[in-house]
Amino acid sequence: MRYTLEQTLAWLNQAVAERGADFNYRQAYYHASDACFYVEDNGDGTSEPGCIAGYVFALAGIPPAELRAEEGASAYSAAGRLGFALPARWALDRAQKVQDAGGTWGEALVAAHEKGCHE
Repeated sequence: MRYTLEQTLAWLNQAVAERGADFNYRQAYYHASDACFYVEDNGDGTSEPGCIAGYVFALAGIPPAELRAEEGASAYSAAGRLGFALPARWALDRAQKVQDAGGTWGEALVAAHEKGCHE
């Protein structure tokens, strides 16, 4: 495994610092299917990280093409295939679930830290 729990929590902290604790994925990116995406296409040939797990994957240096191949997979499953250690996968999956339930990234960060402390 390449990525530890400590690295993952640091990237989650960075994601929240950059986008803001009040950032809400569902309000920022509307998708009719209610799906979230690891990579958001901007419609002009560029892309950016989308959901909180996608943001962490991008901070880890994982290329968008690899992330697109994981679209539709849970954060836990994708993180496992992308080289995240088991505690890191649990923490990232918890953050993703909070986001997917409509929570802010600040709430997702708190949940990830709580989950990471219990694994």
